[in-house]
Amino acid sequence: MKNKKTVLIFANEKSGIFARAIKERLAPVKDILCIIIGEDEFRSTGMQIAKDILLNPDGLIIKTAKKLLEGSEERSIDKVPSPDITYKDRSVSYLKMRNVLSRYNPMLIIMMSGALSPEVLSVRAKFSPETKVFMLVKDFAIHCGIINPHIDKYFVENMAVLTMLTNAGVKEKKIAISNLPVSEVYDVFIEKQDACEKLELDPFIPVVLFCAYGKHTEQDKTALRELKEFASRCNVVAYCGGDRELLDYAMEIPFKAFNEGGDLNLLYSAADLVVTRPVSKTLIEAAYKQVLTVLLPPSSEMEKRSIKGLKGLAVDASAKGGLVTFLDDYLRTEGYEETYQSITEEATARLIRPAAGNFLDSILSALEIK
Repeated sequence: MKNKKTVLIFANEKSGIFARAIKERLAPVKDILCIIIGEDEFRSTGMQIAKDILLNPDGLIIKTAKKLLEGSEERSIDKVPSPDITYKDRSVSYLKMRNVLSRYNPMLIIMMSGALSPEVLSVRAKFSPETKVFMLVKDFAIHCGIINPHIDKYFVENMAVLTMLTNAGVKEKKIAISNLPVSEVYDVFIEKQDACEKLELDPFIPVVLFCAYGKHTEQDKTALRELKEFASRCNVVAYCGGDRELLDYAMEIPFKAFNEGGDLNLLYSAADLVVTRPVSKTLIEAAYKQVLTVLLPPSSEMEKRSIKGLKGLAVDASAKGGLVTFLDDYLRTEGYEETYQSITEEATARLIRPAAGNFLDSILSALEIK
């Protein structure tokens, strides 16, 4: 750590993929030490206690606690928290945060949720006022829990999200538009034909890639059943991440299915379409690989609102029967894919726009690195 400029990134299960991408992108800069810390290390939630007691993340208590926590997040989506950043010296989470900042002495802190905003901002104000605090808005909608006037800068993917933030009270001068970071593994270009060959897919018919991230919902299973109708007209491949139940479900249909060990860069390279719920991880990766995204029905309020922030960047097939209708037209009508060429062209243009590198450039600027 000596002679290094430290960046602390606070992340949770959903934002960890973005945290790791940031760390990868900063790795070539030798003067930077980037450290990722889990948000749950500062909280003794019911889910955490249950995990400690039962050591079973799939147990009933864990699942019940997780549902309660997720329900709380949904209910508070429009609630702007108090801007008060008074340091609470009797709070365990505040003491932990003070210890972390004292140990690492960061020049910059990056957050992707509001879970630790009170601790980060109060400890920063009292003990480390020179430290900058950025908020990366990883979704295509906002949870008002991220809002606090003491955050130095917000980074969002598009104008729709910027507008959502300003409507919630954030000053526009504190918001910058920037691409969201993706893993450098996606920088590797693979020809579509080579990808199909490696995956043993028929190169003469379209490839539809179903992607799920996190725990599956009924919407995911419904989509897989609907995709079965088109299995004779296109290659259907399923990526299920770490969800073993969904993986087994997809394989029983049967589809060629992969878990988290699958090569997603290879899968995206082979795909003509990516079918997914409005989940930012998959949407950003598909856009980066310039693959047209088709949106399934949302399973949460955040996903529902994200569809608005994705207008013009993805095909909205979230209405009842929308996926079947779209795929039938896409596969049956000659040249139909050209109708959606403007969407993929817009995604491509976004990768090279002047604002695209704002986030990483701002990190280097905050660290006084040229």
